[in-house]
Amino acid sequence: MTLVRGSVRENMGIPSGEVEGGDMSSVTRPPTYVKKCAKYFSSINFREISLIKRNRLRMMEFMSQPSVTRGGQWTFLTNHARVLIALARDPEARGRDVADLIGITERAVQLIVADLEAAGYLTRTRVGRRNRYTIDPTVALRHPTEAGHPVGDLLATFLHREDSPAEDTGSATS
Repeated sequence: MTLVRGSVRENMGIPSGEVEGGDMSSVTRPPTYVKKCAKYFSSINFREISLIKRNRLRMMEFMSQPSVTRGGQWTFLTNHARVLIALARDPEARGRDVADLIGITERAVQLIVADLEAAGYLTRTRVGRRNRYTIDPTVALRHPTEAGHPVGDLLATFLHREDSPAEDTGSATS
């Protein structure tokens, strides 16, 4: 942002030979804060700002809609819980089988198993070319609101539920 001396004088209505106060620098150069403001505003991309605001509004509208319009894709259990339950059902399951059962990638299962092993929820033992997983049911759940409950309670809920129908059908035929 440069100012030409002649145009400033003409715009201010000052004759070409004299300047108010006698200081030419105040007329020819803008004050420092004006330069800083000009530099700041020239670095802002106002188109990007409007896009960000528009996208933020769209996201707020989207999140305020019922989950059915958002696809109804949320679930109560995380993939970590699903992998743990799958390995509790079948301790010798392959990562590929667990991935197919849950609906995630094999690599995601590997990362989750590594997380669960690092946190102490399970141990991995090599048996020939395969792994056998042993779950420690005494380890507490991670979230502070569930920290008083061991992971065994969660597993018992899901594993017991699966055993119940088989027991009921067996007693109905007797």
